[in-house]
Amino acid sequence: MSELNFLSPRFLRDYADGRSFERGEDYFKSECVFSLEEYNGKIVARVSGTHDYKVKLWVEDENELGYDCNCPYADEGNFCKHCVAVGLAWIAKRKNKIKQKSHTEKRRTNIDDVKAYLQTREKSELVEMLMQEVLENDNLRRDLMLIVARNNPQGVDFQAFRKELKRAIEIDDFIDYYETYNYTRNIESVIFKLAELLETHSEAVVDLCEYGLKLASKSMENIDDSDGEMGSVLDELQTLHLKACEKAKPDAEKLAQRLFESELEDSYDVFYDASTQYADVLGKKGLALYQKLTEAEWEKLPALKAGDRHSFEGNRNRITHMMESLANSKGDIEKLVEIKSRDLSSQYRFYEIASIYESRKQYDKALEWAEQGISDFPKTERLDSRLGEFLANEYHRRKRHDEAMQIIWKQFENDSDFSNYGILKKHADKVKPVSTWRIWREKALDLIRQKIAERKNKQSSSLFYYPADNSLIVTIFLHEKLFEEAWQEASNGGCSEDLWLKLAKIREKEHPADALKIYRDRIEPKIKETNNQAYDQAVKWIKEVKRLMLQLGKESEFERYLVTLRINYKIKRNFIKLLDTTKW
Repeated sequence: MSELNFLSPRFLRDYADGRSFERGEDYFKSECVFSLEEYNGKIVARVSGTHDYKVKLWVEDENELGYDCNCPYADEGNFCKHCVAVGLAWIAKRKNKIKQKSHTEKRRTNIDDVKAYLQTREKSELVEMLMQEVLENDNLRRDLMLIVARNNPQGVDFQAFRKELKRAIEIDDFIDYYETYNYTRNIESVIFKLAELLETHSEAVVDLCEYGLKLASKSMENIDDSDGEMGSVLDELQTLHLKACEKAKPDAEKLAQRLFESELEDSYDVFYDASTQYADVLGKKGLALYQKLTEAEWEKLPALKAGDRHSFEGNRNRITHMMESLANSKGDIEKLVEIKSRDLSSQYRFYEIASIYESRKQYDKALEWAEQGISDFPKTERLDSRLGEFLANEYHRRKRHDEAMQIIWKQFENDSDFSNYGILKKHADKVKPVSTWRIWREKALDLIRQKIAERKNKQSSSLFYYPADNSLIVTIFLHEKLFEEAWQEASNGGCSEDLWLKLAKIREKEHPADALKIYRDRIEPKIKETNNQAYDQAVKWIKEVKRLMLQLGKESEFERYLVTLRINYKIKRNFIKLLDTTKW
């Protein structure tokens, strides 16, 4: 009796989410499951969908199902639609077997018959059959080649591992999104075999990982890695490289040289923070050389002051981070500040230095750097919000509240949005002994109204980011639970669609007629968008209209409204079908 006899549609439904079960059921009914077999408690099959996917199901613990599919959704640990389809196909196949037995029909050939047949064949015949499959099946060929290379009587054939890494990683054409999954799985199979050499041949693993990483970094330029699968391959290779280094203990200075060059040149940050990750392997000797090489490169960088343009080309950012990592590892604060001081081209750099001193409770130095970060730049330049908040908080700490509020007000003047409105309130509430929020609130609202008026007058293309309506004031009043004031602002100056719908929900209890108008005004424009998603939203709003009209005692008016919609939009058949599902 099969170990998998506990499988049932209900069991599969519990494993999958609702959408996956429905899609899997569709695949099964559409006969998309092929090559379904069971052997030694494991079900294997192929599901044909957007691509062909291989599925395996097995008993993991008592009445617990193990599963594997090479689709991206299953790779995240989900019980996918392909697993559902295979499970349903196996259940159907099991039922057919029982039916055949009860009718004494001729039994169909299965995988057990294949095993029985193979056991009767000569070894040479089986080898020949397997060799034919090796020539056709790249995965089988690769796995057998690496097994043989590892067990070579004359010693491990490392050249074979190198060759298989190259075969798996090197590409001639672009790998698109749908090809990336299978491409990276092939590389991971080689990495898995490589990891088996770790205990006995760690030095060779170091060299092979570095070779694989060079190939993979080059291939990254021609891969759509939207899901980060190739990035994971790089991480796996680097993790294996570190483990191999820890075991092999290679020459510290030679390793330092290679790590330095790799970290400096690599665009994908494979060896990011190498001095920290490999510190134990490098030891004092290796770290000393790594630091010497890094400092020599660092000295080539020109100092930047306020007004200079920071260049993101070359290795400036990377070499700066390498220097910072070395300083952090030693806890050398002044060295870290010296490194950051090489680039003072933005207010953010001053903020970083001020934060370093603040974290060490050196508040006077923190204040000095923060104030310099503002004074070194023209007053006309936009204030960096992070530096502004930092300096304001430091002024509050010193009871210099007026100076703090002037900075935060300047920030609000630059960006009069909801976020900065909240920041303004937070700082006004810090003023002791009495919050000054009431004063600042009125000033902020006046400024917002002034800017709305300017946008309405100019309608300048430079102001397109902010709408010329009362959305911001409505948002503020809703947040402050001033619902009537929010309604008046929306009625007088308009607001965004989502805010109107929020207002509808708020007003429907005490002012159902207002809510009714909001929904009715949106239904017909939504129907005219002519797509199923728009029709679905329109019907949802029609349901709200019905509920509110019944609440207002206008049932007959709703019936007339519904008839009008049916007549006016009868040519939109999908909309009418959707309307029919409501049974009105």
